[in-house]
Amino acid sequence: MLNDIHRASQIKQVDCQLGYSNLTFELWILLHKIDYRVPLNTKAQYLEQLNRAFHKNFETLKKYKQEKNFQSVLQTITLDDVKKAISRAEKIRKYNEQNFHKEVYKRKYIYFKDNPDCSLQEVVKAVLIESGIMRKDKSESNY
Repeated sequence: MLNDIHRASQIKQVDCQLGYSNLTFELWILLHKIDYRVPLNTKAQYLEQLNRAFHKNFETLKKYKQEKNFQSVLQTITLDDVKKAISRAEKIRKYNEQNFHKEVYKRKYIYFKDNPDCSLQEVVKAVLIESGIMRKDKSESNY
């Protein structure tokens, strides 16, 4: 997929930004409501945490992902929750860096193979900063 994104950006001369979440996107959703740094082996293991964090009772991950059900989860996420998710994901990244977890370099993308890891916060944060909703931290030079 990363090769496809790279090829598409060269052909269409568009700068593609990738938001990465190893194992599953559910980690990113969960980070909107709680700190979560436990490595899991399957996507389905997130279901119990998602149900608890969002006060839901989905029987399976497939039911959680049904459009109507997923929309009910998204409707509970506030802008403050998004900012908290960014901060929580940044803490996971920092932990991975400080504990010498293995970084993987693919094209211009860097991610940690160890679970959990997430880079979605980078793209979301950039959008919020660019739109004036969030301020750039003084310690950051990327934005």
